[in-house]
Amino acid sequence: MITKKMALLSAGIFFILCQLINAQSTDPLESISEAELRDHIFFLASDYLNGRVGISPQYEIAAQYVATQFAAAGLQPVLENEEGSKSWFQGVPFAKTTYSDEIKWKIIKPGEENTLIHQEDFKILYGSKLNHDKIALVYAGYGIEEPEHEWNDFEDIDVEGKILVVISGAPVKNGKAVLPEEVHRRYTGPRGLQSKIGALFSKGAEGLILVDIDASSGMPFSIIPSEFAKEKYVYQGGGDRQQRSMPSVYLARPEILNTLMGKPSNDPADIVKNYSPGLIEDTYLDSQIEILSEALVYASNVTGMVPGTDPVLKNEYIVVGAHLDHVKPVNGQVCNGADDNASGSAGVIEIAEALAMNPCKRSVIFITYTAEEMGLIGS
Repeated sequence: MITKKMALLSAGIFFILCQLINAQSTDPLESISEAELRDHIFFLASDYLNGRVGISPQYEIAAQYVATQFAAAGLQPVLENEEGSKSWFQGVPFAKTTYSDEIKWKIIKPGEENTLIHQEDFKILYGSKLNHDKIALVYAGYGIEEPEHEWNDFEDIDVEGKILVVISGAPVKNGKAVLPEEVHRRYTGPRGLQSKIGALFSKGAEGLILVDIDASSGMPFSIIPSEFAKEKYVYQGGGDRQQRSMPSVYLARPEILNTLMGKPSNDPADIVKNYSPGLIEDTYLDSQIEILSEALVYASNVTGMVPGTDPVLKNEYIVVGAHLDHVKPVNGQVCNGADDNASGSAGVIEIAEALAMNPCKRSVIFITYTAEEMGLIGS
């Protein structure tokens, strides 16, 4: 694990290097060089920083690096910390919740309960609204609404506040697509799920369970990873950026249809042929996730200012910014984020250095934002 001591050591090294580099240039425009931009990007996008996830030790190293560059360029810190001294860092508050990864579903019917296990029977594809308290389920066939082509799986059914159960793909009869080919393609393959997710929001559903009975989704259950995260961060600053739980999308094994419909069959496709869209009577989904811990944590925007030279106009401010964070590794592979957005942050550093050598009449504040990838939170 990267410690704070390591972060400070890294920052100190780059502070010294930056001083040496700055000493070699007196022309503001010449201070912006390909070599310096490359060096900033190579460090910020290195495997060492592991993607610079907004709330992580590696991100804090990146933030310390930017603050060091601002200091070496001659910028002034503009914020006050709790002790009343000036700081480069603006704390962005988050509530950190750690969950147990032992997620179980209970399918509740009169006189019986069936337990389904996360990773074994279902996986989480999107969303964060994972707690369901005996919520009703609606079977919506293929989840397709194309009334102009005489197909509407949502006709006369109410899905608001319920969990949608849909099957992958589009209807086929005698081996041929029922809908026009262009429409058929819209609902098949990996992009087909995206076409069906719209009902979550337009119709007020609480979640969607996709059942791939014929591999038409292009997402075989055995190899699709679950996107469940044991740690969740919710912004605590209020306003428009307050994060909310988003309806979740699940991928379930075909056998779930037998459990939900209460009609044992060796072939779930038989249920699809014989079961019309509608409320699944007397059937509820219950899912409660155990919270292991909760805490308040902070991510850091990095800010610095070049004061204006005009006694009046210096009280007006121009802001130059770019986001500094990126995303976590995927399947063990670091997502380096060179152009998203180490390059933008490198640009902010270099512009700040040049402007500090020849200030404007107005004050200019330079910011590298945190948690952009978590919903534009830092900005």
